[in-house]
Amino acid sequence: MTYPAYSNKYTELVCTGAIDEETKRLVRIHPLPKRYLDEENDFRTFQRARVRWQHNRHDPRPESMRVDFRTVEPLDVIAAKEQTRRRSYVETSPSMAASVEELQDLNRRFKTSLGIVVPKEIVDVKVRRRTEEERQEWLATESTFLSQKTLEFVRPPKRIAFPEAEFIVWFRCNDSRCTEPHRMSLKSWPIHEGYRKMVEKGDPDRDGKALAQMEAEFDLAKRDVFLFLGTFHNHQTTFGLMDAYRPKKMKAEAQMDLFK
Repeated sequence: MTYPAYSNKYTELVCTGAIDEETKRLVRIHPLPKRYLDEENDFRTFQRARVRWQHNRHDPRPESMRVDFRTVEPLDVIAAKEQTRRRSYVETSPSMAASVEELQDLNRRFKTSLGIVVPKEIVDVKVRRRTEEERQEWLATESTFLSQKTLEFVRPPKRIAFPEAEFIVWFRCNDSRCTEPHRMSLKSWPIHEGYRKMVEKGDPDRDGKALAQMEAEFDLAKRDVFLFLGTFHNHQTTFGLMDAYRPKKMKAEAQMDLFK
C-alpha cells in the first residue's frame, strides 16, 4: 500500500495491491481512499476481505480492478505469528517473477504490470530528504486541491502531509541481463508514516533511525525479501517499488546460511 496522493477525481489515491484468492495473482484495487473509509469498511495489511469489483475500463493494465469501496467487508487477519500462512500467499503466487528483466519481457508481451521479485543482492539503501522545490510543488498542488468547493453531502478533503523523505533501494536480480543495480524509490505507506511521526516530534536523528530500519529490514542474511513491483498509470512500461514483504528467515534456512 503506497503513501496517499491527492486526486481531483477520487479525492485521494492509494495504490493498493491484493492477492486474488482464486487465482493467487496480484491485483491492483482502485480507487481506494483508505483514510475516508467508514470504520466497518477499513482493513489492515494481511487481512482477507470481500469486495465488489470489475475490470477497470479506464486502465488498460490487466491487473487493475475497479472496486466499490463501500462494499469492502473485512474478514480474518493473518497474524504476524502465522508466517507460514503469510508466506504461502506470496511464494505460491503466479505473479512471482525471476527478475525485473523478466517482468519487462512480460510487460512487452502481455502488458503485465505487477510482479513479485526476490532480489539476488541488496546493494544499498538510502534516505534522501526532499528538496524545498519538491515541497513547494507539493504545496501548490495541495493549495489548488483544498481550495475546491465540495458538495455538502461529500466529506471535506483531508490534508496529506508532505512526504519529507525518499527511501531508495538499489538491488540486483538473479538474471544475467541484470548488469547494473536497479534504483527504486520505496512507495510503502508505513515507512513514510513512521518518518512523518518523527518529523512531527522534531527528532533530529530521524534520518539515521529510518536508515537503520531499512538496513535491518533489507538484510538478506537475516530476512527473505519479496519486492512488490508495479507500473505507473502515466508510465505503464516503467516498474517501481510499491512495497516489500520482509519476513525473517525460517530457522532451518537461517542455520543453513551459517555454513555457506
